[in-house]
Amino acid sequence: MEVNARVSHLALQKRNADEQLAQMTKPGVKSADHLIEVSNGSLKDSRNKCTLKLLEHGAKLERSLRHLDKSPTRETMKIGVIYVGKKQHTQQDILHNEKGSHAYELFLSQLGWEVDMQTHRGFVGGLDTNPKSLSNGKTTLYYASSHSEVMFHVVTMMPTKPSDLQQIDKKRHVGNDYVHIVWSDNATQAYDPSTITSHFNDVQIVIYPLRKAQRGLFLIKIHTKDKVPPFGPLQSGMVIHQADLARLVRQTAMNANRVCRSQTMLYVRPYPTRKKLVDEIVERYAVEYKESQLLTMLFGNSTSTFPSVSAPVSAE
Repeated sequence: MEVNARVSHLALQKRNADEQLAQMTKPGVKSADHLIEVSNGSLKDSRNKCTLKLLEHGAKLERSLRHLDKSPTRETMKIGVIYVGKKQHTQQDILHNEKGSHAYELFLSQLGWEVDMQTHRGFVGGLDTNPKSLSNGKTTLYYASSHSEVMFHVVTMMPTKPSDLQQIDKKRHVGNDYVHIVWSDNATQAYDPSTITSHFNDVQIVIYPLRKAQRGLFLIKIHTKDKVPPFGPLQSGMVIHQADLARLVRQTAMNANRVCRSQTMLYVRPYPTRKKLVDEIVERYAVEYKESQLLTMLFGNSTSTFPSVSAPVSAE
């Protein structure tokens, strides 16, 4: 960055000098020799003052860079997805679901991408990726953009253990999510936001398919705890067409997750975290060299080397 800025600065100086020289050489104007001397002197002095900072190579720097690589470059989120079948209203019945209606399955296909947990290299949201166990299922839903990664904890895609009435493995993940997307095919009873017992579940976005006469339309109900700030774009009571449903629900769930996490003292977005790590690396390992030393290294004889980093050269 410093080199680019230096080149731009020199080019600007030369252009200004050329413009002034043209003015000075017009009829009736005195010689521009003095201007040329001043300009050349300015370029020479400025070049001697240019310095560059290089990182001191060593085991400590490599360890710091590995630590930086482990810091997420994108915001990560976990969002639960729950299916409520006809006449279902208890946690036990809901967590035992292994599939849903055709409309629900279509919604899932538009909500995210189905990924293989053995080969997936993105954010896993705490799910088991051990090929010997894959206790949370072989596949799940994942979504990513240039700035965010979302792992969906989909109840119907997780293995159901007939011997476990509480389905602890499913609840362990869904119960620890701030946001739930609930698809309810129960036309006789509204979904109770306290159905899945947990200390989290701060936001629940419930989708109700409307009756057959209004096929393709869905009613949205949003339940939030008192501490949750406003978010959007969807609001409770809206009716959404199927063509826009998955996209708007996903966007709303992601925004809800952000405002929920912003209420916790430990939450820091990835950009400030990575900037802090980069600043620490520069502060610890950067050594300053004059431009002449860099040019000697690049264009001098093959035996030219940088000065020892143990005795950095100060700028003049």
